[in-house]
Amino acid sequence: MIDDDLLDILNYFEIDQRMGFLLPNPLTKLPEEFNLWHQITDEIQELIEKNMLEERLQQLPLLTTHKLSTNNELRLAHLLLVTLAAGHVWQDGPDKARLTIPANISVPLFDVCKRLDLKPIVCHASVCLANWKPIKETTIFNASVIDIITFRFTQHPANRWFFTLTAQIEAELAEAICAIASACLHGKIEQSTMQHICNAVTKVTSTIQRMEEYVPPNIFYNNLRYFLSGYTQNALAEQGGIIFEGKENLGPQPLHGGSAAQSSTFHVIDAFLGIKHADDVEAFLAQHREYMPPKHRQFIGWVRENAAKISNLRNAFGYQQALCAVKKFREVHISVVS
Repeated sequence: MIDDDLLDILNYFEIDQRMGFLLPNPLTKLPEEFNLWHQITDEIQELIEKNMLEERLQQLPLLTTHKLSTNNELRLAHLLLVTLAAGHVWQDGPDKARLTIPANISVPLFDVCKRLDLKPIVCHASVCLANWKPIKETTIFNASVIDIITFRFTQHPANRWFFTLTAQIEAELAEAICAIASACLHGKIEQSTMQHICNAVTKVTSTIQRMEEYVPPNIFYNNLRYFLSGYTQNALAEQGGIIFEGKENLGPQPLHGGSAAQSSTFHVIDAFLGIKHADDVEAFLAQHREYMPPKHRQFIGWVRENAAKISNLRNAFGYQQALCAVKKFREVHISVVS
């Protein structure tokens, strides 16, 4: 049972007690004036296949976003626009990146990003946390009963499964996040705190191994992965990053693409357990924290600050088991993605 004070903390940091960092009820449709964004993203795989995406994007009017006011509207707008941007940049394949993003995408995208404090590129916050919808009414939540809203670049089941299984992992880690938040709020470790962390991490260690059920490595790397790429390689690197038309005064933007390093959960667990990484890894993780929703970034800092005040945290019952569970997850994660 979660007490009211803990619920207030979770709400403040935009964390759901059941769904963790996932947006609990993502919007799936924007107001009618944004139908063209939906139409193109819905057809994007076919348009790329038929070499018609560029023509459709050229016909797209530059829409203003001032009527979008709720967080859910803005998160969906961000998801749709970064999908359009990814399709535009990578439509000719990973070795033929477009070097600019047209103003009819970049101008509304920058407006949405300013209000959300998110980066103008596909990231974990958009393509996973805000990119799911239920297939049917059910009280359970797992990859089999949800679908993605957009970011479909291949008809292979891998496209859906990669994101829905990742969403399931995020939800399964909510148990650990709530236990950590409770310990930090009350300034003490309960008998069950470390067990909750162990339970959640052990569960997702099993879940992530199901990725191979529908995601063959060759399909992922040859058909999907490059659409998640950043603007930091090959010709884009030579240019210094992507140029956003309508925002040319900002210069080239060397943005990173979507990455598991942008998932807040293990940053939180590391901060709570006091897990340290090599300097280069710490720098990499710090860089990717900039791609998280702002409240989630703040939560990581809040956990780190308050965990440091808990006496004998590292001597708590189950602490070593929690460390072992995290280590095991990371080993399995590496084996799955390599």
